[in-house]
Order: sequence, then C-alpha cells, then structure tokens
Amino acid sequence: MKLVLLLTASSSALTTPRVLHHQRKLPNANIFAAPCGMRLQSFPSIGEIVRPPAIAVASAIAGKIPIFISILVVAAVITIHETGHYLAATKLGIKVEEFSVGFGPPLKTITNKKGVRFALRSIPLGGFVQFPPNFDQEKVMADTLKRVETGEKVVINYFDHPDLLQNRSIKQRAIVASGGIVFNMILAFTIYFLNVSVGSGIAKPVLGEGVVVQAVVARDSPSYGVLERFDVILSINGKSGVNVDNFIKTVKATPDDEPVTLEILRKNSPKPFTSTVTPTYKSATAKAKSIDVSLSERLLAVKKVKAHNILEAITIPANELIRVTKLTFKSYLIVFKSQFGFSSEIGGKIVGGKLSGPIGVIKQGAELGGTSLGSILGFAATISINLAVVNALPIPGLDGGMLALLAIEKTRGAKINQQLTQTIQAITAFLFFLLAIVTSIGDIRS
Repeated sequence: MKLVLLLTASSSALTTPRVLHHQRKLPNANIFAAPCGMRLQSFPSIGEIVRPPAIAVASAIAGKIPIFISILVVAAVITIHETGHYLAATKLGIKVEEFSVGFGPPLKTITNKKGVRFALRSIPLGGFVQFPPNFDQEKVMADTLKRVETGEKVVINYFDHPDLLQNRSIKQRAIVASGGIVFNMILAFTIYFLNVSVGSGIAKPVLGEGVVVQAVVARDSPSYGVLERFDVILSINGKSGVNVDNFIKTVKATPDDEPVTLEILRKNSPKPFTSTVTPTYKSATAKAKSIDVSLSERLLAVKKVKAHNILEAITIPANELIRVTKLTFKSYLIVFKSQFGFSSEIGGKIVGGKLSGPIGVIKQGAELGGTSLGSILGFAATISINLAVVNALPIPGLDGGMLALLAIEKTRGAKINQQLTQTIQAITAFLFFLLAIVTSIGDIRS
C-alpha cells in the first residue's frame, strides 16, 4: 500500500536569479509494497520562494490570494501522477484494486466493470494506485499471531497469477514504476509549450553587470559598515564584468589577511564609490574565505520569451524543463545534505535548507498563485517537476527506489526477497509519514 506525502525543499543556494544566503525554496509517487498489497504514491514540492510564507497566509486570509486554488492544483498534479501509474498498469493488463485521490475516509467511491475502485478522499494532499497482494493476507496475519504462541516460522505462499504486478517482468514493473514520473514531466512540458505558443510566454531574467547585496549585512560580518542591502558591486579588484561565480572565485583566491577592493553603487547615489573588505573564514571548519554577505545576480528586468515557430515551440519548453529539473534536483541535494549534517559551502558561505510539509506547499502555492491563469499553470508546472524529481530519487518507498531495486534484480539475475523489500519500504513509508507531520507542524509554527 502506498502513502502520498506532500513535501517541499527549501534551499538557500538556488534562489532566482541566485542568492548566496539562507532563504526559503519537490513530491513523488512511489511503489510501496506492504502486506496489504502495493501502492504507487506521490509527494509534491515547489521551487525556491524568497518571500516568507507567512506573507502568503496573511494575504490569503485577507482574501487576496485564493489558497483553495493551490489545493486544487496540488490535487490535480498528484492525480495526473497517479494516472501515469494507473494507465501504465492497465495497458499492460496488470490488475489494479484502487485509484484514490487524497487521504483519509472516502467521500465518494465508484467501482467500474473491471472491479477497480475510484475513490475521492477527505484530505486532498496525496493519492495512490493500489495493486492486489500476491499472497493470502488473512492467512499470513493469522500465522503471524500464531507464531507469538508457538514460535513457528511463518511461511508465505506467493501467488503466481500473471495479472499481478509482482509477477510481471522487470521491464513491465519498471514501466509502471516510472509512469508517474513520465506523466509529471509531460504535464510540465505541455504547460511550458502552451505558455510559449498561445500564452504570455516564459519569464526570463535580464541580468546586468554586477552583483547585488540581497540581505541585511550581519554585525559580525567583515562587510558590516562597508556594504548595505541593495548595494550593487560593479567590480572587484578593478575587474569589471562581475557575476556571482567570478566574484566567489576572486574572494576565495584572495591571500589571507589581504583585502579585496570593491566598486560599489549605492541606492539613490549618483556615482559609485570604492571601498575594501578583508575576507575571513566564517568558522574554524570553513574551507574557503568569505565576505559573508548574501548576493544575487543584478536583475534589471524580466522579459517574456515566446515561440515564433514550431521549432522554438519545442526547444524553449524543453530547455526550461531541463533547467527547472536541474535546479530542483540541486535544491533537494543541498537540503538532504543539510538535514543529515553535511553543509554545502559556496564561497565560504554555509548553505543549508529546510523541508516543508503539505501546509508549506499550500502556503507557497497561494503566494505564487493569484488568480491569473499563467501564475496557476506556472505553479502546476513547478509542482509537477518537483513531484517527478522526488519520486525519481533512489530511496526505498519512492518510484526511484523501486527502479533501483529492479536494477539490482536485473544485475543479480534473481528476484530480491519480497519480504525484505516490503519491510524496508514499509519502514521508509512510515518515516516519510512522520516527516510530513513534523514538517507540517513547522510550517504551522512559521
């Protein structure tokens, strides 16, 4: 059986255009084989958000931002993800027990001629496709209880019916496992395609020369008293053409105790001025020097990119899909590393991240959503990509975890012990459930 969790990753390194400071910023469909059968489930997440979610909540309460639209978008994206699993299975003639949208008690259930239950449940923040088990659950449960008294080993006799997912070939199981990921990517590409073809276009930043101080400079920073928020650094050590990457490299390459010379343009100031800052190591374990400020590229404007021919209508959405997918993956990588105590370091600045649960996703979606069709579709595309990326991770309980197990099975030339995989995936699903609860509590407190 499979749970659907709603998670988002917040990474400080991947804001748009790009911010080197801690700020705020994926979901899934997985195959979880539990004793009650198999479920394909999904987790959604969104991209980097700079404004605090609390602002979105306050605006929504004031009636300015419709949170219910965010809920509907998330539910729709999860439904499409699960549809990918469902269609892949039914096209291959694999038996499906239930297609469910949401968690909790069912509000409405319909059973079709093939015996598949379609359920709409009370909490629309997840979904699953459930496959029948390949063993007698009642007998296994009874034998398990009996084992407590007799100590006898429980023997499970697996069914060999060809319509069961567990008895299909590695290729067919892989097709079913990846169906949700594929459908999420198709959805995102379709949204981008429509946006550049008949919509307002895809937003692209127009960057100027220099980097911008994105946040208030801390009192313990070597830049305190020199740089202020919204300052534009036009050059470093007399070299113009500054961007975040070459600025970081220059700071890191500066000899110990030597300053860097900055040409600074301050807000409401007619002319730039020159000053110096001496890079330092942020901590005893820091691997690189830093001037300890939050920086971003200099955003001059945002233009809308539209397609002018069929080739552009395909290449522009494809490139955007690849770009957002890479950013999402990097965001999760940074967040997961920080959750397990491994910090990423960029130019001496420790970059961390945090996970948000279902409440955080809805809050962030409300902040992005508004009422314009373009905003709603953009949110849907981002959620869809995040859901695909998370589920593609090779973690037990996720689609990518099942694909990894199938790859091992292919390499070994023999099936992996089903009881072992079910136990691992059941434990992982339980941990994901706890993670969703913990992150949701954090979202409410924030």
